[in-house]
Parts: sequence; C-alpha cells; structure tokens
Amino acid sequence: PCPTRSILQHKVVSDTQLTAALDYVKTHPVGLDLGVLEESCGVGVVVTQEQIHAAVASKIEKNISQIRTQRYRFNPGPIMGMLRKEIKWADGSLVKKEIDDQLAAILGPKTVEDSKPLEKVKQKKPANKPAKASPTAADQAPAELSFSASTRPARTTQQRDTS
Repeated sequence: PCPTRSILQHKVVSDTQLTAALDYVKTHPVGLDLGVLEESCGVGVVVTQEQIHAAVASKIEKNISQIRTQRYRFNPGPIMGMLRKEIKWADGSLVKKEIDDQLAAILGPKTVEDSKPLEKVKQKKPANKPAKASPTAADQAPAELSFSASTRPARTTQQRDTS
C-alpha cells in the first residue's frame, strides 16, 4: 500500500524511482516505513539543469583527449553510466541531451571524415598452423563400401522394390 500511495500522489514519477521503490519493498516485505521508502526512492529530490551540466562537464573533462581523438566515434555510454550513479535521480533524457550538447560544442559540426565508416583492419593469421594430415585409405574409400550392415542408411520409398 505505501508504494502505491506514493505513485498515486505523483511522488514516484520516474522509472528509476519506481525501481528503487520496488527494490525497497522486496527487501522490506513486512513493516514498510513510508518515510524510509520515500527517502530510498528519491521522493522530493530535485536535480537541476545546472547540476546536470556540471556533472557532465566534469566527466567530459576527464575524457577530453579521447573525445578529441575519436571525435564523433567516441562512445558516450560509459559517461552516461557513471552519471546515472552520480546523479541517480536526474532525468536520463536530460542527461543524454546535455552530453550530446557538450560534445557538439567541443567538436563542432560533423565533418565528412566523421561520417565515413571505419576501415576494418584485417588481422593476420598465425603462420604456425599445423599442416593437414594426408588422407588415409579409410578416408578415400567409397561411401557405399564403408558402411557396415548396422550403419547402413534405411531405404527410402524411392528405393523400395514394388514387386
């Protein structure tokens, strides 16, 4: 009843909050404390745009050399993952937009080079492969001669005698 009340009163509004509320209920099946529940799922926590901006800026600053080298091929996923832990109750879409905006401000518009697909680097096969063994007489025997009576395939309808 406690989580339901918080949801209906629009205190639990994000997926992250709902997941945290359900995790709390799973670990405390008896004697739910509404205050502790709301605290554990971030009810009333407001993450401002300025907080999101500052957190994103600090993560991008730590990865700036890699970002400048890889440009638009840089994967922002790990930064997003770190930010979800750091500013847990922030709206994920706002965090993603802030990452994209800051990356665009640093890198500028995409160039033709940024849009080209990466060239695949073929790895050389090791030269020390063992040579294949030469075929034996058993390998060269005709298939019909190598069957024993117990391993011979069953006759199909087309092979049956109709006499």
